[in-house]
Amino acid sequence: MNNKIVVICNSDIILKGLAEILAGSNSDEVILLHQTNELIDYPHLSGYILIIMPENILMENDSFLKRVLTNTNKIKHLHLSYNEKPEISDTAINIHDNHALIVSKVNELLNSFGTTIGDRTISELSKREIEVLQLVAKGLANKEVADKLCISIHTVISHRKNISEKTGVKSASGLTMYAVLKKIIDIDEITTSDLI
Repeated sequence: MNNKIVVICNSDIILKGLAEILAGSNSDEVILLHQTNELIDYPHLSGYILIIMPENILMENDSFLKRVLTNTNKIKHLHLSYNEKPEISDTAINIHDNHALIVSKVNELLNSFGTTIGDRTISELSKREIEVLQLVAKGLANKEVADKLCISIHTVISHRKNISEKTGVKSASGLTMYAVLKKIIDIDEITTSDLI
């Protein structure tokens, strides 16, 4: 089943900016709309849908969305926030968020639609993968992670590959954002000089 993102916002600048950013996500298609009622033009919209829109518009149109999107398997929402001081939240993106953080949040929600292998959800990380993720998020190189955990560098690379597949995040900076959002590490544990 494919994933689609529907962005609803009356600002062309925000729509085009998000379209550019979301091109790097795990979505199969990004649909940009100025108003909620434009969804009527997509009667065959199906699959898993992630809707990104300002929270006040979502509240006003929640019942309309449920009526129009009847062919979908699942719908999730990500609120678009304009606050000056953004809060770290899994359910909102802020216009001040950076590219990696937005893609990380979007991919996390897309991955959470329930893609499974056997009885296991892909987004679950093993204990060892979490240990590797913590060290990578703190800025350690693969060799340093291997030395710290007393494992081979090949094992570290294998764990990183599995982490990327399960989270949908490939870059070290994206994994750092993911680890902070999931509270796998505290933001105070990150030394910015190590990341540069």
